[in-house]
Amino acid sequence: MDILSAIQTISDNRKALGNHKGKLLNDLSALDKKISNIYHVIEISNMNAVQFTKVSYKLKEVLVQRRQIKEDVIMIDGCLKDNKSSETLTKEATKRLERYSQECKQALSKLI
Repeated sequence: MDILSAIQTISDNRKALGNHKGKLLNDLSALDKKISNIYHVIEISNMNAVQFTKVSYKLKEVLVQRRQIKEDVIMIDGCLKDNKSSETLTKEATKRLERYSQECKQALSKLI
C-alpha cells in the first residue's frame, strides 16, 4: 500500500465516521423528542401506580438508547478530533466516558 492510498483510506474512514455521527445526532434528536413526550404524559396524566410504572419503564428504555448513542458520539468525536494515535484516542475517549458516567451518577444521587 502506498502512502497516498493509505491517506485516502484514512480520509474515507473519517468521512464515513462524520456521516455516521450525523445519523446518530438525528437519532439522538428523535429520542429527545420521545423523552419530552413521555415527560408531557407524566405531567398531564392522572396515572395509577401500574400505569406510572409502565411509563417509567418506557422512559428508562429510551434513556438507555440515548445513553448508548451519546457514548458512540463521544467515541466518534475522539476519533475525528485530530490525527492522534489510536491508543491516545482510545484513552481520551475512555476518560471522557468515565467522566460523563461520574457526572450522571452524581446527578442521579442528587435526584434520589
